[in-house]
Amino acid sequence: MGSLLRGCVLLSLAAVCWGQCVFQQLEILDFENPPKGCTDESDKFHVFGASWMTKDCMECFCSEGGISCCNKIPTVVDETNCKINADMEKCTYEVVNTNPANECVLI
Repeated sequence: MGSLLRGCVLLSLAAVCWGQCVFQQLEILDFENPPKGCTDESDKFHVFGASWMTKDCMECFCSEGGISCCNKIPTVVDETNCKINADMEKCTYEVVNTNPANECVLI
């Protein structure tokens, strides 16, 4: 139990630090009948080990600890010279750099 708690804390810290990932801890309501997977925000059930893409391009994974989701479309740090052209239907993106002398930094 202690290592699971430490793991959840570490995952939560990673989400806070990177800003592009989130973690939702699995809730166990009945210890006699533990869950066999995760239920996402759309109330869809996913078995442990399953991964899926949400409509807003978050790639998610169900584990015995909970659901972790990371954004597939990065954020530009300096929008002065760099823009992201995102295709939200395909979850793809293109980086447009209007000043090649400056590097585009993405998070």
